[in-house]
This record gives sequence, structure tokens and C-alpha cells, in this order.
Amino acid sequence: MMIASKWLLCFLTESFPPETTARVLDAVFSEGIKVWYRVIIAMLKMNERALMGCEQLPDVMRTLDDAFRKMHDRDALMRFAFRRLGTFSRREIAKFRATVEKEERKVGKKSG
Repeated sequence: MMIASKWLLCFLTESFPPETTARVLDAVFSEGIKVWYRVIIAMLKMNERALMGCEQLPDVMRTLDDAFRKMHDRDALMRFAFRRLGTFSRREIAKFRATVEKEERKVGKKSG
């Protein structure tokens, strides 16, 4: 969790315009780390059509870089992240984490 937190902090502060970064960090300090995940998921959903049109990883990275750099409407981003995505209960988050951990163990066994 600590590594992910540092990575997300760096990612968000380097990727968004300063005014959007300030708005997101304000929410993070107010409500906690789950805000980061909401913002990332919101950005993915808001750019889903463009991302689905990408054929290779470099295209995905360019699309995301462009989307993050152009996200000046911080209020629209936060509305999307908190209203349009619905709620994430702790139970749902725990279920997703367990699924990811299970998949990581499978991959680790195959490669090791």
C-alpha cells in the first residue's frame, strides 16, 4: 500500500495541471487514499472510448498522458469520480484486492 501511495502521489502531481492536482490533493487530505483510486478510475472511464481504440501500449500511454495534461476542469473530474462512479464499499474493495492478490500468486507460481 505504501509503494502504491507514493507512486500515485508522484503520478498525480506530475500528470495533472497544477489546479487539478491541488483539487485532488485537497480531497485526498480530507477523505483519504480512496480518492486517488476514484480519480484514476474516473479518468479511465472518461477516456474509455479513446483507450479502447488503442492498439498498443505506447498508444495507451500517449492517450492517458494527453488526457491527464488536458484535465483542467477539476470540478467535472471530481463530480464524475464521486457521483457517476457510484460507491465503493469496503467489502467491494476487499473483494477486488483478494482477486488481484490471488491472480498475482498464480502469476508468481508460473514464473517462479
